[in-house]
Amino acid sequence: MAELNKKEAQAYLNISERTLERYVKKHKVAVRYENTEHGRAPFFPLKELERIKEERSPTYQGAITHESPIMPVQQPVYQLFADTEIMELSFKLTLNLSEAALISGIGRSRLLTAIKSRELNAIKFKGWRVRPQDLREYVDSLWENFEVLGGDRSLPSEK
Repeated sequence: MAELNKKEAQAYLNISERTLERYVKKHKVAVRYENTEHGRAPFFPLKELERIKEERSPTYQGAITHESPIMPVQQPVYQLFADTEIMELSFKLTLNLSEAALISGIGRSRLLTAIKSRELNAIKFKGWRVRPQDLREYVDSLWENFEVLGGDRSLPSEK
């Protein structure tokens, strides 16, 4: 019966030494110890290693084969972004400053200044956390302040 030593077994399974030791401790793989001049050495039966390798290999389910009619559905705004990072952020209940800056287009330092001056509601939990609705209110307030300060949003052709 073919057997592999510890290093060969690690290489065969493409796992770390620690993972192989865990498998032995949890009795997931059979091992035979042999006394050598350097102490007891583990040897692993090749059939056992083949079984483990098969269990570790990913198995994929086939695609759904039934056909469903494609219904035209209006996409929410977050699905129109090509950037998947922004799509994932739209589902979060709280955002860190980097995420809030990415969504709003306002720099992190400006957001931090707004938090410290209490213009933007936030809590300190593993860094500053902002709710998307608070971020939206803050951005809206910036536009309102823009109008109050005399900013003119009309195009030059409309004057």
